[in-house]
Formats: sequence, structure tokens, C-alpha cells
Amino acid sequence: MFAILAGGALTTILIALNYTRDLVGLFTFIILLSTLSTLIPYVFSSLAVFVLPGRVDGRALALPKGGAIVAAVAFVYSLWPIAGSGAETVYWGFILLIAGLPVYVTTTRRARVTPALLPSEG
Repeated sequence: MFAILAGGALTTILIALNYTRDLVGLFTFIILLSTLSTLIPYVFSSLAVFVLPGRVDGRALALPKGGAIVAAVAFVYSLWPIAGSGAETVYWGFILLIAGLPVYVTTTRRARVTPALLPSEG
């Protein structure tokens, strides 16, 4: 229930902040913003191949050339529409992404499991 109310409130605020646009301009802006928000995970996951190498028996596996090429192409392919969405859309997307960080921190803190005390500590 909270998520529905929060989503409705954020949508209302977004529309209120863009009251100077006509309906078509507002629709275009919201479509570009939603497209941007779906592309951000693609950019990060395409680069994860380089940051999180595979491991077997504690040894790091070498990244195959084909995998590096596919990851680089995926990164450019995802970055291209982000750049094409315009500076204002990227600005608002960044602001909304940063505004969501307190929600992320709150939910991860609640989900963190408290470690049990060892018998020698109790």
C-alpha cells in the first residue's frame, strides 16, 4: 500500500514540476525518463563482467576475448540511448536515482541479519 501511495505522490510531484510543458512534451519527457531508468541497470551489468570475474577453486578465470567484446558492445549500445535522451532527462534521472538511495539504505538495513553471539561472548 505504501509503495502505491509513494509512486502516486512521486508522479504527481514530477508532473507538477513540469507544469510549463504541454501534454505532448510532458509525455515525451516521462517516456524518456522511464527509458533512461531501464537502461541504467544494463550499463552496470555490462561492466560487471570486468569487475566480477568468474572463479573456480579459488582461482580467477581469465575473461575470454569474445566476452569482453560483447560486454563492451553492450555498454556502448546501452550508453547511446542514454546520451540521446538529452541532458535534461539525464539530469532528472540522476536526481531521482540519488533521491532513491535513502530508500535503498533503509530497506537493506532492515534486511540485514543480526549475527548470533558466540557462546564465549554471551
